Amino acid sequence: MEFCSLLFIYGFFPLSVLIFMLTPKKFRNGVLLAESALFCGLYGLSFLVIIISAVIWNYLFGLLIGSGKKQFLRRILLFFGIAGNLSLFFVFRISAFNVGLHRITAASAGICFLTLNTIGYLLDVNRKKTDAERDIFRLGLYLMLFTKFPMGPIVNYKAFSAMLDNRDCNISTLGGGIELFIIGAAKKIFFADNLYALYDAVHSMNISEVSAISAWLGSAAYLLCLYFTLSGYSDMGAGLSQCFGFHFRKSFDYPCVSSGLGKFCRSWHISVVKWFDEYFIAPLRKVNASGIVQIAVFILSRGIIGLWYSFRPGLFIWGCLIGSAAVIERRLAAKRPLRATALIYTSIILLVCTVFFFGDTLSYSLRYLFAMVGGTNNIADTASLTLFKTYIVVFLVGLYASTDLFRNVLIRSKKRIIKAAADILTPFFMLALLILCTALISGSGESAMMLNIL
Repeated sequence: MEFCSLLFIYGFFPLSVLIFMLTPKKFRNGVLLAESALFCGLYGLSFLVIIISAVIWNYLFGLLIGSGKKQFLRRILLFFGIAGNLSLFFVFRISAFNVGLHRITAASAGICFLTLNTIGYLLDVNRKKTDAERDIFRLGLYLMLFTKFPMGPIVNYKAFSAMLDNRDCNISTLGGGIELFIIGAAKKIFFADNLYALYDAVHSMNISEVSAISAWLGSAAYLLCLYFTLSGYSDMGAGLSQCFGFHFRKSFDYPCVSSGLGKFCRSWHISVVKWFDEYFIAPLRKVNASGIVQIAVFILSRGIIGLWYSFRPGLFIWGCLIGSAAVIERRLAAKRPLRATALIYTSIILLVCTVFFFGDTLSYSLRYLFAMVGGTNNIADTASLTLFKTYIVVFLVGLYASTDLFRNVLIRSKKRIIKAAADILTPFFMLALLILCTALISGSGESAMMLNIL
């Protein structure tokens, strides 16, 4: 079951919230855990068994690591605990890749986030940053919570535990959560799915005949589609979590229109990037303080983030290229360009790197780049003009929606009447968005799942 399905939007979600609200407070965590187990179980009994096994595995190793007196013993236990989590990740991802489950689903994406959450938990217990959880049901809710299981965000257990004990569920949080969920659904259903159609039209062409304009359009469409897909699911998850009293930080901060590669790295999949910074880069920096080594580790970490999305060489290259460009930019910080200049060169670099993200093979990616620079001796043709005319509206609207321009207008507006009008019109606008999303997915019952990541 996907967030962008009629079964979830009009069935599982409202029923789960209703049951949760009608349950006495002292039993709500148990009800939410049961609902999360049911959500995972809808992907198959075997998948539910895998998730429960992961909970038990990390519960036991958390207790063993937390009670270990000698550091050497704790490190051995930590090694085996992490090895078990990584084994689950690699086995599942390799098998999923072979049978085609590497498309975005709650099952495949959930394993990715589950792995980072479990490893982070064991590392925090070993570092004494959090106590080992003695209540397996609380740890199970942390790892299985259906509102954040599919697409995060990644939250350390100490912060989650604090929210678990001090959260309030009322009409205000429920309304805000539903609004955020609808916005996320609109991102995925309206923007991502339509932009994917533009990318797919280019991708289906003979690469040796693709015009330069079509190639650039395809790359731009995929980048925006990727952003709206990931941020859409993240917003839906954050909105669902808010309905149950959890308030998680946003995962994206308008990265597609960034005035610099450094800003892009800081605003793209924030919780994932911070996890790698804290648990991968920071420990290695303590081992070797050499500037060259730290740069290499930073670039490597970005490449590993790419592999975390999907086991393809192109994803590793994508991450390393962006990391390298960010390092070069930081080295040239003394010669800071104008904002407009930074926006232009950042956009060009991102569009070039994106080719490695969606390329099925390295050969295809290189040939696609060749087409982008006019290597096919075809700058523009009737196909590119047709695509431009067909998708220009959704492309421009999507480009605008990927920025914070509208939000800034409301924030900076000093006229109370504008803010009052926005407050009055928002519920009607959200209802219209929900109706539009429902209409768009009514044919198949769910939004198209298409990107070959996670």
